[in-house]
Amino acid sequence: MESASSKVINQFSINQDQAVYAGVCRGALGELFQGPSPYQTDEIVIISSLISQYSRVYFTPIKNQLFSKDEYHDLIYNDPNHKKAFKAAEIFCQLNNLPLPIGQWEFSSDLPVSRGMASSTADIVATIRCLQNYYNKAFNLDNLLKVLFAIERSDSVFLNNLTLFCSSHHKIIQQFGKLPPLYALFMHEENTIETDDTKEILINFYQRNFSHYTKLYSAIIQQFTNRNLKQVCQLSTRSSELSQEILPKKHFYTIHQKMADFYADGIITAHTGSAIGYLFVEKPQIESIESITVFFKKLGGKCQLAEIG
Repeated sequence: MESASSKVINQFSINQDQAVYAGVCRGALGELFQGPSPYQTDEIVIISSLISQYSRVYFTPIKNQLFSKDEYHDLIYNDPNHKKAFKAAEIFCQLNNLPLPIGQWEFSSDLPVSRGMASSTADIVATIRCLQNYYNKAFNLDNLLKVLFAIERSDSVFLNNLTLFCSSHHKIIQQFGKLPPLYALFMHEENTIETDDTKEILINFYQRNFSHYTKLYSAIIQQFTNRNLKQVCQLSTRSSELSQEILPKKHFYTIHQKMADFYADGIITAHTGSAIGYLFVEKPQIESIESITVFFKKLGGKCQLAEIG
């Protein structure tokens, strides 16, 4: 996947001897589970599928001779592509009684926008980590959660392991520890989805189907606890199938019908995105990748491989 890269405040002259700071955060390939919280009627809980595709943020400090502080702030806050990232930087600095440093910001991401791959959350987290490195401050999970809470419903991409996570209240329910990886062969459908616009319709749907989700919620926790990854894949399929009734994937049933032919263990989707694909407990061989590549091509998609964990 090609990275998207952009610079903000590009008027400065930067040389190779200047210090550069970076923050990195990986993204997600949708969710192994998404549904209602058993404890809060207005909350969505998720298990994000952490993958090795990243958002990267670079900061090069300069001694400003071009802008006043207010002019600099206006420039970065008016950047249409990174409003949330700079809002996060502002909140982080306020929480820590620090000034927002002046310099050149550069964003580079493997994660497509509005596809269900946590691109927005990853940008925010990478920005915070970049500032933490600039100010030589240790990672502070509580501060990060406060920043996310002020900005958006988020994924748990800032954690190292698969986690059951409250996406609006930003609370960690349960971390599942280090597990063997799962593998996904996936594609993107055409339509993008703006996650910010989906919470109300999701909550209403989840409440109407609460009994189904309660059983699924308990089952997936149990199978993660048992480290039964084949059952986790089957439950991921069920979560994706339930989601068809509210935010359907055009090719879900076609892909589901062919699951046994490709010896897949399950299906994964971005419940509020465009990603859909097969899950495998064992890494698929090149012959399987080729067969699924042809199949996805006929559906209008490009086959990609991701390791989840």
